[in-house]
Amino acid sequence: MATTVEPKSVAVITVVDDDIYASIKKATGLIGELDISPESRVVIKPNLCSLASAKSGATTDVRVVEAVIRILREISPACRITVVESDSHGRTAEEAFLRHGYVDLERKYDVKLVNLTKDQSIKVDELKGPPRIPIALPRTLISCDYFISIAKLKTHVFERISCVLKNQFGCIPQKQKAAFHPYLSQILLALNRLVRTDLCIIDGITAMEARGPTAGVARRTNLIIVGKDPVAVDSVASRIMGITPESVPHLKYAAKHHLGDIHNIEIFGERLSSIEKTFAVPRGYEFLLYRLSFFLTRIRVVKLGNLMFRAGGFLGRSKKNLLETICDGFVKAFKRAIL
Repeated sequence: MATTVEPKSVAVITVVDDDIYASIKKATGLIGELDISPESRVVIKPNLCSLASAKSGATTDVRVVEAVIRILREISPACRITVVESDSHGRTAEEAFLRHGYVDLERKYDVKLVNLTKDQSIKVDELKGPPRIPIALPRTLISCDYFISIAKLKTHVFERISCVLKNQFGCIPQKQKAAFHPYLSQILLALNRLVRTDLCIIDGITAMEARGPTAGVARRTNLIIVGKDPVAVDSVASRIMGITPESVPHLKYAAKHHLGDIHNIEIFGERLSSIEKTFAVPRGYEFLLYRLSFFLTRIRVVKLGNLMFRAGGFLGRSKKNLLETICDGFVKAFKRAIL
């Protein structure tokens, strides 16, 4: 007799009158109890990938994190809460905490802020290659009892979307990130297995479309998406943006390797058909060039891979289409040849 698998619960709530606390409270109530004890060490990972404000669609709104902290304190006043982020290109975690208002949260709610790049890292696994790349995780993550990912609803130039699964990339120290980029699907699967997300929240109050995760266009959607399974939550987010989950490389890979389910999902709150959007996505050739660059790097054609990566970025930033850009290149080359 076949075993019946219970569908994963995902709540999608519209934020009304900017009452973020009420929206998250309602959403968490729809997906089941949060198992937090008085002794729990709770880690919250927002997406603070840049210094751009939450209104740009790039970073998690600090008001969402504050609402979650309030709910945690109601459930378990004595639980220990740590908000974490790692350094990234162009900014430190400390700069991000200060710019986005997390230092105020630290004082107001007695939470701890930790830069994961400076935290003690412990080797926990390795990415099977070639090459074999060691995976080291900060001690704060290894020792936590309850992990909450508060991601952003946005597109991504070489992954199509960046939500809960991708937010885990910020859990590794900055110095490790460059080596893992060509193996994003594999490393995101490994990270989401090593640090299992107990509560997944996507801040879609202001989302980002087009050239996300940092250079896209802000789009107000007023949505909060909540669940306990990162694959299910990201699948719902993908559909809301009008993007097929199977077309998202790391999401498809995670489902294939049984991290979660793309299809067996029960949605509470809003009807998906009434809130689906058509997000502008990165140009197809930009996405393909990035994917090609990763493939070439994996088969150790590194210089050509780097060239494809730069070409993807150049063409993506160009305001002209691919044909116009190529024609301009030929014209400039011809002028240099005859002048």
